[in-house]
Amino acid sequence: MGITLLKSATYPNEEADREVHEFTYSLLPHRNDFRDCTVKQGYALNMPFRAFVAAPKSGKLPKDLFFAFVESENVVLETIKVAENGDGIILRMYEAYNRRGKVVLNLPVTVKQAYECNMLEENICGLKFENNRVYLEIKPYEVKTVRVLADDNMTRF
Repeated sequence: MGITLLKSATYPNEEADREVHEFTYSLLPHRNDFRDCTVKQGYALNMPFRAFVAAPKSGKLPKDLFFAFVESENVVLETIKVAENGDGIILRMYEAYNRRGKVVLNLPVTVKQAYECNMLEENICGLKFENNRVYLEIKPYEVKTVRVLADDNMTRF
């Protein structure tokens, strides 16, 4: 078995990529095809969970705490950010397993409005929502961008 780590390392510039490079790669034995586990395991390898110490605060913690998650196993929530124009939170996700389906997006706030957006964060159409969930459909390998508005202070999440 071989692995190529640099492509075109000397063309067109013979001096290119002559520095020290560090690579991380992993072999993950599993049954069947990549859908069995490799997409999420790849994220776990490349973006490990990071913890930090925060200043002490008074009050009680909720029983459960999350930023946002999708219930669909084949959809990866890639980005959570404040909208460029400051109007709500943008969530970007993609379908990773070549499957069409329904997506349920769970949020830690009560949703007041939800929109499907294009990559420029321009609203395309309204989305169905109820309490802290937004409902949408996704096509194979499609990227979806969603804008969520809530009464809560959205930037805290």
